[in-house]
Amino acid sequence: MEPGLLPHKGALLPAGDAHIVYPGPDGPWISMRYEAQRGGAEDYELFSQILLKNPAAADSILSMACTDFRTYTADPSLLAQARHRLLEEADRLS
Repeated sequence: MEPGLLPHKGALLPAGDAHIVYPGPDGPWISMRYEAQRGGAEDYELFSQILLKNPAAADSILSMACTDFRTYTADPSLLAQARHRLLEEADRLS
């Protein structure tokens, strides 16, 4: 079977489709969208735990990436720094 073909239809997958997993010959293929969604859920759980134990730290981490519901950074290095602080704080509190 050619890569990118659905085994049951023989059609190419459309660009930007909404699937998070795809059928593969030996089981499902996980998409980049799935990985991003999973990472966001993991970050949310860590953030929720930090918020309960240290609200000031949670606010400080959140303000690195978001200033309100409509204003946020898209800078990958700043997001990586915020995630690093999130992981450090979660480790410190555990």
